[in-house]
This record gives sequence, structure tokens and C-alpha cells, in this order.
Amino acid sequence: MNKPIPTLILIVDDDRTVRNGISDMLSQQGYVILQSETAEAAYALITRQMPDLIIMNVVLPGMDGYAFCQQLRQNPDTRLLPIILQVCQGDLADRMAGFKVGANDYITLPYPPEELLYRVKNLLSLTQKPVPPQVQSHTPGRITAIFAAKGGVGKTIICTNLAVALRQISGKRVALMDADYSFGLVGVHLNMSTTHNIMELIPIIDDLDQNAFQNVMVHHISGIHVLLCPFHPEEAELVTAPHIKKVLQLLVEQYDEVVVDCHGSYDERTLEVLEMANTILLIIVPEIGTLMSTSRFLDLVTKLKIPPERLKLVLNRSDSKVGLEVADIERALKYKISYKLVSGGREVTISANKGIPMVTSTPNHPLSLGIKQIAEDLLKP
Repeated sequence: MNKPIPTLILIVDDDRTVRNGISDMLSQQGYVILQSETAEAAYALITRQMPDLIIMNVVLPGMDGYAFCQQLRQNPDTRLLPIILQVCQGDLADRMAGFKVGANDYITLPYPPEELLYRVKNLLSLTQKPVPPQVQSHTPGRITAIFAAKGGVGKTIICTNLAVALRQISGKRVALMDADYSFGLVGVHLNMSTTHNIMELIPIIDDLDQNAFQNVMVHHISGIHVLLCPFHPEEAELVTAPHIKKVLQLLVEQYDEVVVDCHGSYDERTLEVLEMANTILLIIVPEIGTLMSTSRFLDLVTKLKIPPERLKLVLNRSDSKVGLEVADIERALKYKISYKLVSGGREVTISANKGIPMVTSTPNHPLSLGIKQIAEDLLKP
């Protein structure tokens, strides 16, 4: 039997101590390491032996990390080479510049070794071709739509963590679809900078087969498969309600659980998701503007004749002391609240900035436990 080819990682940093430290840690995980102290020397190495991933400091003698990243992206042979940039602590401009020149991920100095290891494993998993789920004759998967009538209520945080929690608890095949076609943030919250997204399916929507579909699904390190929104917001108009219906039909054929992060509008595409969903989780917070928008949405639900048992209210930030009690909210909306989630506080911001779901990074946080409870209830027969 042939031995598997080891993963080759190139470290580019002019500090020998830093290079050796990273090399020692990754070598212990079974990776093969190449080192270089300049971009020019690194490029010469790449022409002789193509690595599977590059970890590179933005500050280098001669050509800096940004220019080198841009050069690699302009070369067809290295255009898709995964790149992690090391940037200065707290320098947002460095991080934004890195993404603009094509870096896949960044990590701020200094960092704990386990964070770099997580990012390496995650990025390598994203760039590997997803393994198609084993499709067998089975009951179609369930669709859980996550919707909010007003932005800023934590919808995407809940959605991404719920999908990962469903996978953690059940081990089932879980798909996550970003249906906020203009400004979806699922990829950001899961640290996915790949360009694979739903737009690749639109030209072939009538002739989709399993292989073509799976080539677009992005594999996350948690085990869930993700269908991202269009990379360019102006492309969103090309996605229509019939497209969404077809995509959801394919998803429930191949996955046991399908979680959809809905756009916060009542257009035909969102209504298609809501009408096909087995469960709609409506996210609210104790704030008067959100409750007014939610009340109007509940009126629409009645007009659409969506069965009330399919709709469950989730009160996020339920521990906020803002003068609105649960009983007040239920009385105003004439609807019972099914779940109460506490504020995530600082941990939510850290989770979003790092692209690591809270159910993974801080599994015992009260917010993580609350989301896991929703996942357990959804999994009940």
C-alpha cells in the first residue's frame, strides 16, 4: 500500500527563532516544513517544490508579504495556494490589506500555538475537495430557517453555531446555506475566504448532479458543509426564487440537517425558504424596534398560512436589563417564546473576529449551552 503524501508547509519569516518555533510545533503534528527568510528565496523554493500551504509574515526584508501574496495570486500555478499572513496585534489595516491582496487567513502576533494549528487545519480542510456525503435512500433532510425581521440581533452567530452544534451532537450530515445573498457573513464567522459560492451553480442549475453540487460545497473543519453567498453583492440579483427551491431540494436529498441563514427581507427568495422550512427560528431581542418589525412579520406568517407550530421564537440577549420582561414581549407579540439565550458578551466578538464558533472555542459558555439545547430539540424525532 502506498504511503500518503505528507502535507508540505512553507514558513516565510526573517526571524529564525519564530521560524523554528512554528516549524517544531507543526512538525510534531506530522507536517513537513520548508523555511525561508525572504519572499524572493521563498519564490525560488516554490518553483522547485510546491507547498500545500504558506505561513508568511507581512514584514519581510526586500519584498514584503503583501507584494509577495499578490505576486503569487497573479501566477496561474500559485493562484490558489493557501496563504496565512502573520500581522501585528490589533492592526486592522494590516488584516484588511491582506485580504485585498488575496490572503486566505491572518493571525495576529503574538498568538498561542493552538490557534495557529487550528487555522492551519481549517485552511487545509477548506482547500481540499469535499468528500461527498454518502447518498442513500432515506427520508429527506430537515430544513431549519433562521430569520430575523431586523438586523443586529445575532442571527448569523446563532445560525453558524447551531449548524456546528447539530453536527457535534448527532454526527449527521449537516449543510449550512448562507441565503443573505448581498451581505452574508457566514463565511466570515467560519473563517472561510474561498470564492466557491452559489453563483457557480446558477448557470448549470437545471443540470446539476451530485458531483457538480459537491464541488461548490465548502468543507469546514467541524464537519459541516457550507454553501456560501455570492462573493460580489451585485451578483445577488442573479439568484432567483426558483434557484433557491432547486438548491434546497438538492440539499435535503444529500444532508440530514439543512440550516439556512435567511436574508432579513420578505422577497420571493426568502419566502421560498420559509415556506419549505420544517422549522423557522425567529430571532428577537428585547428592543422595541425589533419587536415592532417582528410583529409585522408575524402578521405576514399568518397571511402565508405557515403553520404556527413550525415557528419558534428565540429571545437573544434575554438577560439584558432593559425594562422588557419575557411576559411583556409574549403579550405584545401574542406568541410564546420557545428559547431564551443569554448575551455572549466579549466572547461573541472574539469568536467572530477569529472565525471560530463559540460551541467549539467556549463550549461551556451559557450561550453555547443554550444553542446546543436548541440543536438537541431539533434532533428529537
